[in-house]
Amino acid sequence: MIESQELDPLLRNYFHRSLDILSSVGSEALVELTIRPLRRSVATLRATLRFKESSHLFVWMRAGVFSDEPWLLRYSFHYMTNEGTTIFRYDNSDHHRGLEHHPNHKHEGANERVIDCPQPSIRAIRDEIVAYLNNLSRS
Repeated sequence: MIESQELDPLLRNYFHRSLDILSSVGSEALVELTIRPLRRSVATLRATLRFKESSHLFVWMRAGVFSDEPWLLRYSFHYMTNEGTTIFRYDNSDHHRGLEHHPNHKHEGANERVIDCPQPSIRAIRDEIVAYLNNLSRS
């Protein structure tokens, strides 16, 4: 992990809490974790979580602290099979301008069908992974 002591403690805690929530699904390993401060109150996090079923969650977040609160500014949460097939990806890249919740949207399935949605919470992403893994275990 690359992390600066100059990073705002609220931001550091936000990143670590987010990873704790996502890994509570039962991740097998934290394959990658990098936190890069851009300024004291803005940083990016890049992480890869591997799950027992060989699925992976790639996390990229840029967050900042404003008015003593952490805010997620840019994000991509890409959950995929071990073979590289997309299960889902939430992001707020500036495309799909016709969507109500632009720039927030979701790509779903191997064909990455675009779905309009608001910015997901970290817990909602975790819950979606849990549902996917539960469906796998029932199959």
